[in-house]
Amino acid sequence: MPDRPEDKLQFEQADYGKEAKAAAQSCSACKGSLGAQYFLANSQVVCQACADNLNAQRNTGSPLGRFGIATVLGLVAGALGAGLYFGIAALTGYEFGLVAIVVGFAVGFAVRMGSGGRGGKPYQFLAVIITYAAIVCTYIPAIVAGFNAGAAEEHAQEVDPANIAKIVVTRDQTVLLNGNTTSIAALDAELERVSAVGGQAWYHREGMAEEAAGPAADQVAEVFVKHNLALITFADSGFSEREAWFDSVKRSSVSQILFIAAFLFAIAAAAPFFGLPENIIGVLIIAFAVYQAWRSNTRATLEIKGPLTIAELPRK
Repeated sequence: MPDRPEDKLQFEQADYGKEAKAAAQSCSACKGSLGAQYFLANSQVVCQACADNLNAQRNTGSPLGRFGIATVLGLVAGALGAGLYFGIAALTGYEFGLVAIVVGFAVGFAVRMGSGGRGGKPYQFLAVIITYAAIVCTYIPAIVAGFNAGAAEEHAQEVDPANIAKIVVTRDQTVLLNGNTTSIAALDAELERVSAVGGQAWYHREGMAEEAAGPAADQVAEVFVKHNLALITFADSGFSEREAWFDSVKRSSVSQILFIAAFLFAIAAAAPFFGLPENIIGVLIIAFAVYQAWRSNTRATLEIKGPLTIAELPRK
């Protein structure tokens, strides 16, 4: 039986190796004709135009610029992931730790895209940090709620009314102690007594939600600090509505707010480990999410060989 042409071609391709086989292929990138020569990009056959395009992409932009773009895209992905977590919790009333894995995938992909697909250790660490930060930030509302609950519990403790100092600072900087005008010296003496008997100090400043503290309020604060007495603040001068912890934070200076934010994040970062060993599943889920972000940004190597001439296939 005579040999068929396709049998001969298959035999010759197997016999003359990879480059001879590549000569019969089209460009693996654009699917077009290879022309008179071809290149090998990570062992993939590409044409001259695609090889030039790959080289141009590899040399596009600066390392700092790419890292900046990767950071921005990663932060956006992390924020969207945290938003998804809060949205699910708000709609269902349940918290699903598996959302953390989605965050890992999303942040890893976003950082990879920002790096132009390059990857590498800097991008891997960036993706890990953003992923972990986005996940643990979802704990912050619960931490704040815990602070508010603690403040409410402190307020609810039974204390002899005679050992409660109720202080009001008016808009005109008048200081009232238990409904009567007082001096800072008299307030100092009373708070020393209250502190000694384990009492409480209740505080309200008129306009504290929208106005900065005045000199009288600053002096009152110094007296509280002097006697190591916690401030239990109220939203009204009748001391019926306990002010939420977050409301007091909003009156703080920028530096104080930054410190509080760093403090909250530090607690949130450690929070997954507070419940060990009972929370081992949650820690493992976070670990998998972080690993996914790391793996998504493994360094990509691009090796282009060529040009290689496509010669006529040798005949047997």
